[in-house]
Amino acid sequence: MKKVLFSFIVVFLVFCFVFYLCSFYHVSLFGCSIFQVRSGSMAPTLDIHQFILVQRQDEYYEGDIITYQVDDYYVTHRIVQIQDHDIITRGDANNKNDEPFSKEQVVGKVIYRFVVMDFVNYLLVQPFTWVLLVGAILLWLGFSSHQKNEKE
Repeated sequence: MKKVLFSFIVVFLVFCFVFYLCSFYHVSLFGCSIFQVRSGSMAPTLDIHQFILVQRQDEYYEGDIITYQVDDYYVTHRIVQIQDHDIITRGDANNKNDEPFSKEQVVGKVIYRFVVMDFVNYLLVQPFTWVLLVGAILLWLGFSSHQKNEKE
């Protein structure tokens, strides 16, 4: 039972780590990418540090929440106007529209918000969590090797 629980915890932590890395490096699989909201400009619709799943679409419409690239960073805002080949967006918490940008800069539409991952992300950014996890793993490994030595 202890091995199953430990295996579950390790698999869960590896999943969280891979998930976090995918959001940090913007890995795209099957036209989908994971991003992490970095500001409060979309509050209360999207919270800071919330993970979102973005998928490339053939068409985008006013009201869609999209992620687009500006220079070397990404912005996630709502489309307020589409003009020929340009899009104008605005964050829900902002009172001013963004500068128009080309449709080619759009990474995709937000299709899912990971609510459960918010809590996991909060835990993962706390140094105390990592100290506890590493300590627990070391204690478990030490305890396991001690039990093996006693059986021999």
